[in-house]
Amino acid sequence: DSRNSHGQTPAESGVCGSCHLIHKADHLLLWGRTKDGTHKGRGTAAEDMCLSCHKEGGLAAKKQLTGYSHPFSMSLHDKGITTRLPVYDKSGRRVPLDKGVVSCGTCHDPHLGPGKGRKSANFLRLPAGPEPLLCRQCHPRQSLVEKTDHDLVFTGKKVRNVQGKLPAETGPCGVCHLLHGARRRDLLAMQRTGAGRKSPADAGCLGCHGQNGIAADKTVGRHSHPLGIKPVRKNMTTNLPLFNQKNGRRQKGGVIGCLTCHNPHQWKPRQRSVQAVGGKEGDAGSSFLRKSASPAPLLCADCHRQKGYVAGTDHDMVVIAPNSRNSKGQSPARSGPCGACHSVHNAESTVRLWARNLGSGIGVMDKMCKSCHRAGDVGAAKVPKADSHPLGMLITNVGRNTPGKPNYFPLFNAKNGSRVKVGDIACVSCHDIHQWDPRQKRSGSGVNVEGSATTSFLRMQTFSMMCVDCHGRDALFRFKYYHDVKQRKPVKLRE
Repeated sequence: DSRNSHGQTPAESGVCGSCHLIHKADHLLLWGRTKDGTHKGRGTAAEDMCLSCHKEGGLAAKKQLTGYSHPFSMSLHDKGITTRLPVYDKSGRRVPLDKGVVSCGTCHDPHLGPGKGRKSANFLRLPAGPEPLLCRQCHPRQSLVEKTDHDLVFTGKKVRNVQGKLPAETGPCGVCHLLHGARRRDLLAMQRTGAGRKSPADAGCLGCHGQNGIAADKTVGRHSHPLGIKPVRKNMTTNLPLFNQKNGRRQKGGVIGCLTCHNPHQWKPRQRSVQAVGGKEGDAGSSFLRKSASPAPLLCADCHRQKGYVAGTDHDMVVIAPNSRNSKGQSPARSGPCGACHSVHNAESTVRLWARNLGSGIGVMDKMCKSCHRAGDVGAAKVPKADSHPLGMLITNVGRNTPGKPNYFPLFNAKNGSRVKVGDIACVSCHDIHQWDPRQKRSGSGVNVEGSATTSFLRMQTFSMMCVDCHGRDALFRFKYYHDVKQRKPVKLRE
């Protein structure tokens, strides 16, 4: 019963004449339907034609654009995107990529209906599933999600998005992203959870990686790397993406979120082609990480640069103990140098997210060192017979006016390992466990070497700084023979 702009029904005009007039038509594509003027200025004239029907009160009111949709009227050329899909100018004509913008007709061809041959569901120019052929035209890197654990066409066939659609209906991309009718600008199509997290950017991840999500076996656990913190406040710089705390968008100087370290579309860093890895257990060199964390700690060192110097040193388990295991049963090759001692997710404790079984001792920092430096463990050859400073003799770290080193001699809380201004000396007060030579800011050689009084993970000028406060001229002697049981009296630890 519908009528074109000449008042003709489809029976009078024919199928084509319902939208196109051979005579006395609108100048653009011989358009033959009345365009809704309320949509003028939305984008291109090509969109106005689609919105002749896809609008409230229109013939296709059930398929109108509500909420948020894939961006219109944006230049792909300006974003460095190349594609074979068409773009349009303001008048609605097809133009070269550098002169046009995205419009409805970029993804949809209104003449390709459902069926066989060149026809397509939803009038799409290319199928969006089971392979993301359409989305790949503009988003080739994101389309690498195909056949990974995040491609629910293969790994979660019965999972439905917020519109109740199955992966077979939406394709790999439509499971997580709504191109039309989304409630938020991020176009997220999965249920959001994760109350208490400090960035909306995490909500999409935690919708699946939550206790009741489809990825409940891959949750971050009670203790995990901090989220919602600003690296700039920790005097850190990073090339990894950061996010706005309120809206979850990328923001320079923003906070850390799940997507700071993880790229949910790409199984391995520097991956260039689709890899069928669905159901495969990841490691520090894959697992949707933005940078590899094994064998070199490239990901961790992007924020923790000085800590990255541990690579190739005697504290790099990849080098000195490749067959060892952390508390999760992972070898250093799987966990990477950092993961051998620290659990980014599902750590047993918040204290340095420690990933090895604690040794003996009073203070927690010393217990962590003795995870390895004890009989029968990987550091058994480096177990000092005298290794303690009298506890209870609290020291005040007043610092020194040394450029760049105002707190060169750290003191720690014996219970939680936090840095304090007044406290007991621990192993790591004298030793910087991540840097072999304090004079050289670089990684190790990859060979287990014998240390000296100027290397051995010692901090710079320790003996001539803090020790002098209490021991005066005797400081050098006490420092040099600190671990020599013959030169000093054993210290009885208080319980």
